[in-house]
Amino acid sequence: MADGKMVDDIATLNVLNEKTILEQLKNRYHKDLIYTYIGDILLAVNPYRSLPIYSHEESTKYVNLKYRRTVRPHVFAIADKAYQQMKRTGVNQCCVISGESGTGKTETAKFIVQHIINHCHSHQRGLQDKILQVNPLLEAFGNAKTIMNNNSSRFGKFIEIKFTTDGKVVGASIDDYLLEKSRIVVQNQGERNFHIFYYMFAGLTADEKYTYYLAEPEKHRIVNGNHSVKEVFRTDKDHQHCQTKFNELKKLLLTEGFSDEDVDTMFTVLAAIVNLADIEFELDQDLDGAYVGDEYYLKVVSSLLSVDPVDLAEALISTTTYTRGEQIVMLKTVEQANDGRDALAKALYSRLFGWIVGQINDILAPRDEYSNESRCSIGILDIFGFENFTHNSFEQLCINFTNEQLQYFFNQNIFAWEQLEYANEGISMNEIKFNNNKGLLQLFMERPIGIFALLDEESKFPQATDDTLVHKFNERFSKHPNFVATTGVYRGSVFGIRHYAGDVVYNAVGFLEKNRDSLSRGVSDCLKNSENMFVSKLFRSKLSSTGSIHRRNDNRSKDRKAILLCPSRPQRQTGDQSKQRTSTGRKSDSKTQQTTLTSCFKESLTELMEKVLAAEPQFLRCIKPNNQKQSQRYEDNVVLTQLRCTGVLQTTSIRRLGYAVRLTFEEFVNRYKFLCFPMTARVQYNAVNCYQLLESTGLSDWQVGKTKVFLKYWHSEQLDSLMDSHIANVVTSQKCVRGWLARQRIQRLRNHSRRITSQFMIYVQENGENLFRNVAQTNEHDIRKRGKVNKTKTPVKTAAVARTSTASPDREVSLTPSNNNETFEPSEVQKLILQDTLAAVRSLDPRVWCRLYFIERNRAVDAFSIASPTLIVDGSSRQQRGRIGVQSLQFSNSDSQSQRIRSFIGKGVQLEMDSEGHIYATRLTKNDIYVRGWTRPQFCCVSADIIKSGGSLPYGEAIRAFDMDEFKVHVAMEEEREGNKDFIRHLCILSLSFIKNSEDDTKTPCWVSLVVLPALRQRMNDPQVLEEIKEIRQEYRTAKEIKEEAERLSKKRRWAKKNIRSSNFEKGERKAGRLVRLMEREKAISEGLPWKYSWEKSDDEESNKPSDMSDGVSESEQSMAESSYYHSDISSYRHSRHVGGSDIRRATMKRLEQADPGLRRRQSRHYYASEQVEEDKMYTSDNSGMKIERRRRWAKVSEFIRQDEEKDLTQE
Repeated sequence: MADGKMVDDIATLNVLNEKTILEQLKNRYHKDLIYTYIGDILLAVNPYRSLPIYSHEESTKYVNLKYRRTVRPHVFAIADKAYQQMKRTGVNQCCVISGESGTGKTETAKFIVQHIINHCHSHQRGLQDKILQVNPLLEAFGNAKTIMNNNSSRFGKFIEIKFTTDGKVVGASIDDYLLEKSRIVVQNQGERNFHIFYYMFAGLTADEKYTYYLAEPEKHRIVNGNHSVKEVFRTDKDHQHCQTKFNELKKLLLTEGFSDEDVDTMFTVLAAIVNLADIEFELDQDLDGAYVGDEYYLKVVSSLLSVDPVDLAEALISTTTYTRGEQIVMLKTVEQANDGRDALAKALYSRLFGWIVGQINDILAPRDEYSNESRCSIGILDIFGFENFTHNSFEQLCINFTNEQLQYFFNQNIFAWEQLEYANEGISMNEIKFNNNKGLLQLFMERPIGIFALLDEESKFPQATDDTLVHKFNERFSKHPNFVATTGVYRGSVFGIRHYAGDVVYNAVGFLEKNRDSLSRGVSDCLKNSENMFVSKLFRSKLSSTGSIHRRNDNRSKDRKAILLCPSRPQRQTGDQSKQRTSTGRKSDSKTQQTTLTSCFKESLTELMEKVLAAEPQFLRCIKPNNQKQSQRYEDNVVLTQLRCTGVLQTTSIRRLGYAVRLTFEEFVNRYKFLCFPMTARVQYNAVNCYQLLESTGLSDWQVGKTKVFLKYWHSEQLDSLMDSHIANVVTSQKCVRGWLARQRIQRLRNHSRRITSQFMIYVQENGENLFRNVAQTNEHDIRKRGKVNKTKTPVKTAAVARTSTASPDREVSLTPSNNNETFEPSEVQKLILQDTLAAVRSLDPRVWCRLYFIERNRAVDAFSIASPTLIVDGSSRQQRGRIGVQSLQFSNSDSQSQRIRSFIGKGVQLEMDSEGHIYATRLTKNDIYVRGWTRPQFCCVSADIIKSGGSLPYGEAIRAFDMDEFKVHVAMEEEREGNKDFIRHLCILSLSFIKNSEDDTKTPCWVSLVVLPALRQRMNDPQVLEEIKEIRQEYRTAKEIKEEAERLSKKRRWAKKNIRSSNFEKGERKAGRLVRLMEREKAISEGLPWKYSWEKSDDEESNKPSDMSDGVSESEQSMAESSYYHSDISSYRHSRHVGGSDIRRATMKRLEQADPGLRRRQSRHYYASEQVEEDKMYTSDNSGMKIERRRRWAKVSEFIRQDEEKDLTQE
């Protein structure tokens, strides 16, 4: 291919050297073509600006991509390749993104996740959005601004998206590694703390800052760069950006599943970290120990973390040891106290970060229903890039070693393992030299004389210093080719390492203290006893071997060297194998307790590499075009340096000369046998058949080994193209055959249809005339019959009703109930049965409790007077005491519909009345029975249970149908308003329908109506009922009075809120009395004036107070600390703290002296002991001499202390 043209794959260049590669990358960069292939590896150049190539439309072009050459190189193509490869082979995939800091690795990782999630389906609603929102959430807590990058990842994360075998996403998990905890307390010049602190200060309102005890950001040490920055937000744009990010973060937290309480607790812990770093210590000249200088921040931190301020002060300034059962308390120096404070701040943040990651994993975890299914996964590794600053410390050493490990893994995959496979398979291939950095890894990892091993060893000695550490480095490693022993201008605590990306000089100041990463037991116990359950849980959680608290498989690696140095290609694992490995795991070594930061770093890196080795890698190389982070600026020397360090020229050569596609005979034959052999043929998996198949395709430059077929990376696309062509031809043939078969079938159906149609038309023609004559004759017969019908029919009452009815003729009445504007209009049948009942009630036996009427077609068929305790109405033909069968009645005007409905009655319904007059109904039949009029409860006395059940009687369960209490309420309301008496009589009727007609019950053909006689009788002549009605009326009036009383009390409360008690000190102003009294108290204390409330004891009473009651902080001091004046006015409180000393300081010292009575005497001579120990530093160059001299000096000090204690005992 001509070199003057731009190519998508630089491995296809005719002339391959650094100049041509640089020229290709430069030309493509200036045309916004930032992605370039090196075989199957993607090279990305950071444009430092937004490009319109990441839209959904653009992403759709790279879904199910078959031919890479049809579209331009893109990160979406790598994501689609990983997804399709996982679905096709079932092997876990891993996208490894590498490059220096500021090359765009984090953004690349987000694009990969975005493309995979947007184009795969999920069984869980909202899961895909939650996975996409993980990155910005973790960036807020784990990223920070550095000199090289405004959004630099200060931790490593491995995002693992989990799928079913058919490619549907079911969950995800996040593994965090190597969080840069030291950034919490120390940042280099021009750098910032983690983003979340600036988001807080920009996004919190004034009231929220007041709640979290936060002042302006410039007043807090860890936010303003150790008081080196005058303005934290230098521009309004910066402040607006952080404020917007804060609002987005709060929405993300809620979307991810965090509760409002979780969010508030997180900000509380962050505010505690900010205030904790502002605690300062001073030296007590008498005791030669540290104490808390300004206790304001101590009390603030205690309040936020819900711990006792005395306990926290005691833990920060002292250490406790136990020697032969004796407790010995030692005060810390100011430097030690500062280190302990910073260690607590780092521990709080790292544990909070681990908890957040754990919560995210719980939210994104696959559901239990997928636990037994086989799963595959795609991992995306996003980790901090190589760093080389003016001042490089312990953090840069760990970061750069991690990048060395990734570079070694890249070399092993691309060069070492590939060339080893060529040799084993007998493939002729020229050996390609590459920069192997295995020696540098051995320099760090070898035991017992590696850099990490020596650093751990020195960290165990209290008298070791950073200078002695560098001195031993120079002694042990001066001859190693990757170690640079510093001399001349670099003399001191510095040393150099030759990395693959260039030489880096490290400043070892603080190496030992950072590596110890010690959090004293007293501080840890203090936080464990916090009243805040969240804080207590953070410090009670057990740390894993990697230093994280969130739930992770904490099994140690069986062979760390075998994983990190990975001498041979590992066996790729499928989803099932990976799940089995995770579930079984390895036995953890509980005896080995890793305490240093280096040990946690090695465990984290081992676990990370174990995950990467278990998957099939897809490599992405990120490059920055310049060091100024400017767009449209391409510097050849900057790009060339990165290309040389990462071995891009060698990578291009091996991708051009090597065989990227290596398939076993079985895989190759099964995939492509259709190109040469019949589909049904049985083809053996051997080299001969593979030769024959490849020869038939016309491809060249391939080789067949002992067990595998070796192809160029473009061969797979050519073979897939041939397969698609053959498949297309097959599909075309099948389409033609299926079309011919379909046409033949349609023709047969048409012929059959014509034959049937012809036969039908003949039948219609033969029988049409006969049908017409029959219809005409029937019509004439109906006309003659209709003329003879008597059209003057009149309804006749049934014998039973006529026999008992003596009431006046029916008349229409208009009844208006008091509780509704709707007009009640009784039906004709209701009027009829009510008149019949009123006429018969005087002559009936007093034991009769109801009159029962059978209604059909709005006519009363028969009537019964019921005196038995229970009554069953069923569809039988029997009629006896307590049972009435409907079939035994005579229905003169019955029709087919009524007969059918009577057959539905079946076992019918059972009715009974209790002693209070309530009627209960039990449905015995399986067919429905409904209470008529339940939809208009204002016109009947149905119970609330009937209304709740929708008017239906439940099967086999007694339910109150007629409610006597409801009847009495209606009567009381009518009496109150002098309502219509006829309306009250109609309330005594209860009707049951055997079918449901929700629109109009009166159209129901058959039903049963009951007139409840106790209600009818008691209303007319029972004094007791009249008394009950009066009581109900009285209660009704009382309810109105209660409502009026409530309104009157509400007015009183509203009046009281407007009249706040004025201050007792300033009568003319309306202020809160308590606030003014507290301010007067503070003013008096600050001026040294006596002060007491009227309820406080006098000085004489205080002098008689028992001594044990004065321990700890006084109640008055505690109330002052909790007052709003203490919260708002810091300066006055600080002034009062220096008047007469500090109660917290006195209480702390008293508690320490109670724990160890010899503390004050021992601390007074501590200066002598420290002077003797200071002389030991000259002997620390040799381990054996240091130990002997330290023992000799300590024996002197111990003898001096023992003699002095014996002298005190003699005096006593």
